[in-house]
Amino acid sequence: CVPFQHKVIFCSEESHDPIEGKYQTISFIWAMAEGYGACLINKPELVQDMVRHVRNRIDNPRFSVSIKIRIHEDLKKTVDLCKKAEATGVSWITVHGRNTEERHQPVHYDAIKVIKESMHIPVVANGDIKSLKDAENVHRLTGADGKIKHILLSN
Repeated sequence: CVPFQHKVIFCSEESHDPIEGKYQTISFIWAMAEGYGACLINKPELVQDMVRHVRNRIDNPRFSVSIKIRIHEDLKKTVDLCKKAEATGVSWITVHGRNTEERHQPVHYDAIKVIKESMHIPVVANGDIKSLKDAENVHRLTGADGKIKHILLSN
């Protein structure tokens, strides 16, 4: 497995400090072979059921539930998954702008923009953001509410 630490920064048009949050994910290569992880992009009803189950188990409605996805080759399917997740109670969605087969290819920021324009909840952009300048460019291209910069953890 490959652990990544992600830094999420939410900014607004207001003149106050950005809000920062951190979370950690671990990418397991075997997950896709077992039908987990990015493979769930092909199972929107299952994602919706999973979100519903988590929401139903949490008493605090202010508790944040989020998902992180890659894009489907058919962007309409990605938007459908996002809308189903939103309708079921996801607080925000992180979108890695590549499909499951892409690793180092250019990020599809245009796809993130379409997703952002289709949602009523925050959308966080992920993929090839290595600097503040990159984050500003991604914001300009996508309108995303947040951006994730990842750092490979090392010993």
